[in-house]
Amino acid sequence: MLKIDLAKAFDRLEWSFIVSALARKGLHGHFINLIHACISSPTFSMLINGQPSHKFKSFRGIRQGCPMSPYLFVIAINELSVALNEALAAHHLQGISLGPDCPSIHSLLFADDLLVCGQATMQEANSMAQLIHHFCYISGQTPNWAKSAILFSTHVSQTTIQEIKQVFPVSIMDNNFTHLGHPLILPAKNRTAAYNFVIDKFLNKLPAYKANMLSHAARLELIRSLFSAIPVYYMSNILFTKKFIAKLTAIIRKFWWTGIRENNSNKSLCLRAWKDICNSKQEGGLGIRNLQAINEGLLLAAAWRFAKDPSSHLHLVLKSKYFHDASIWTAISTTPKSAFWSSILKMLPKLKDHSFYQLTQGNISLWSTPWCSLWASVHDNLIIQPSGYIYPSLVKDLWIPGQKV
Repeated sequence: MLKIDLAKAFDRLEWSFIVSALARKGLHGHFINLIHACISSPTFSMLINGQPSHKFKSFRGIRQGCPMSPYLFVIAINELSVALNEALAAHHLQGISLGPDCPSIHSLLFADDLLVCGQATMQEANSMAQLIHHFCYISGQTPNWAKSAILFSTHVSQTTIQEIKQVFPVSIMDNNFTHLGHPLILPAKNRTAAYNFVIDKFLNKLPAYKANMLSHAARLELIRSLFSAIPVYYMSNILFTKKFIAKLTAIIRKFWWTGIRENNSNKSLCLRAWKDICNSKQEGGLGIRNLQAINEGLLLAAAWRFAKDPSSHLHLVLKSKYFHDASIWTAISTTPKSAFWSSILKMLPKLKDHSFYQLTQGNISLWSTPWCSLWASVHDNLIIQPSGYIYPSLVKDLWIPGQKV
């Protein structure tokens, strides 16, 4: 897996490449000309010793802050994904596959942070390097190899690693390497430990506010707008341990009661239980969000999106990896497993308790979908019938024609 950081991605993007990418999307020529006029007509001026210089035009790049720039950049960078798909179809690249029926994975693109996956062979490395070089040549992009990194499977030999590193002049990913704020390598035993930097973010925010000079109302607004929002992004992908949540809650609780003191070792006097303060205002609390409930709620939402869309790419990948011959409702825990899938499994019992299928015509599986509230105990109460007995497979097979029961 190769993580590529593009240097000055917005500033280097060629206008001709944007035009060709828009044309491939099937947009009308007049509309493309209007967009080209918008990105090519602005003029710029620099301040030299406090005095503005003469105005000049640029010849490439899109402006930071322009409402169109993010969309144009995504359309342009998507051409790399198109090129990778074409190379995959032509068998120039293989990508990676996590299971027998798993679709090949070749890339994960987000803005100027690119993850490209492939087999650890010299042929694949050379093909990928040639493709990336061609893309950068026609788009104007330049990889920042100093901020890029590569990750190999544990089964790859050192000889192969050294050969591929000659093709891509990057460092090996370590445990501190992150992508989009998330650590890419998690320890097997205590995965939450990789997110200790979230606690550091909490602590680093405290010196910026003279909380002991603020009223409790002001502290409450800071907790709602700042401290309760910091971990939400990370909580959407991993179920933190109760010990980790307790550390975050302790920081917020001390911030609320005492603010920032010169001697932080002094114990604070808490006049009410924290669970009472976290209650809604209608229940006599202050409406401070419970981090544990937020974490579980976000993962339940992710599990629900995952369960209701079995045709999604993520569902197909995880199904081929972890529950190939079952449905998500009957999936069992296997090892090893990713942090995300492990978190989803822990949320499945709650999801089952609050989910059911609309029967309509009854064309749903009797054994693999939660079609009634007691579905989880169906298998336990099954009475083994004599040999040759045909068990019903669909819910509609239980219906008696002409009767309501």
